[in-house]
Amino acid sequence: MNNNKVSESPILIPKDSYVEGYVKSIKSIRLECAFHGTILTKNKVIIDEASEVTGDIICENLMLFGHVKGNVFCTGRVTMNEGSSVEGKIYTSSFTSLTETNSSFIVQIPKKSILEKSEDF
Repeated sequence: MNNNKVSESPILIPKDSYVEGYVKSIKSIRLECAFHGTILTKNKVIIDEASEVTGDIICENLMLFGHVKGNVFCTGRVTMNEGSSVEGKIYTSSFTSLTETNSSFIVQIPKKSILEKSEDF
């Protein structure tokens, strides 16, 4: 068994689940369900199209297909795909929007030193 492949696979929270609270990990996280709380990872977060997150996301990269009501703090890239939406503030070093939905968000690109402080957990 290849240990690198195991370590690269994200933590999957499947559809038909509801999670409330605080998730903290060094691994990538993939949400296919509703989530209420805070997500903190030093890796990637993937929000599937049927997912709705109410709360904050702190991560390296965010691939958004679903919906976020809260703030996003990202040290890398935020990618909003078609059909996704954000109601809140996005703090990131790189932003790509591939969607035309009516989102209510503000994108801010702070100094790199400020983003690096968010990596300390």
